[in-house]
Amino acid sequence: MTLAELREACQHRIAEVTSTFFEPHMWRAWLNQAQTEFARETKIIQRRAITTTVPGQQSYPIDPDFFMVNVVRFGNHPVLKPITPYELESRPLDQGIPTHYLVVGRELLLWPTPSTAEELVAWYYATPEDMVQDSDEPEIPRVYHPALIPGACYRALRADKDYSGADRMEAEWRQEIQAAIRQQREQVEQFSTVRDAANLEGEYLSPWLE
Repeated sequence: MTLAELREACQHRIAEVTSTFFEPHMWRAWLNQAQTEFARETKIIQRRAITTTVPGQQSYPIDPDFFMVNVVRFGNHPVLKPITPYELESRPLDQGIPTHYLVVGRELLLWPTPSTAEELVAWYYATPEDMVQDSDEPEIPRVYHPALIPGACYRALRADKDYSGADRMEAEWRQEIQAAIRQQREQVEQFSTVRDAANLEGEYLSPWLE
C-alpha cells in the first residue's frame, strides 16, 4: 500500500467514529510513527553493515537507522559477545582478536581492540525510513501494511480527544503487533538456519513476506 492508499484507508476508518478532518501531513506523521513503532516492536527490519577494522582503532560508527544489534562478527572468528560498560572498563586495554562488543550511542566498541585489518560485519535491527511522497510505501513487508491503519487511527482519535475510541483502536493496534511477533517467531522456528559462525551465511533474517 502506498502512503496515499493508507491515508485514504485511515480516513474511511476514522469516519466511522468522528467527522473531524485531519490534514494529509498529520496522517503522514501518524503513519510514519506507527511504522517505526511496528518495526521496533517486531524487529522485522534487519540490515547488514560491513566495514574493515583499523589496527589500534577500538570504535566504529553505526548506521543512523540502527536501534539494536543482532550479530557482530570479526573476520572468520566466532561471533562477538555483548559486554557491559563496567566489564569493558574493568578489562585491560589490550589489542588482539575482538571477542566482545559494546554499543555506545552511535558507536560500536570492540574488545580487545583489533590488532589487524579484517572484515567487521554487524547485523542490526533497523528503524524504517519515513514515507514522504504519496507514492512511497512502508518499508515493512507488504502483508503488514494494513496493520498500520489502527496504529495511525488511534493517534488521530487521541488528538481528537476521543479517548475511549482511541483506547479501543489502540487495543486493536497492539493485537496486530503481537500477531506479527508470533508470526515472525513461527517463521524463524520453521525457516531460520544459523550455520557455523566462521561462515556466517545463515538466515539471520526471517523470510520477507510479500
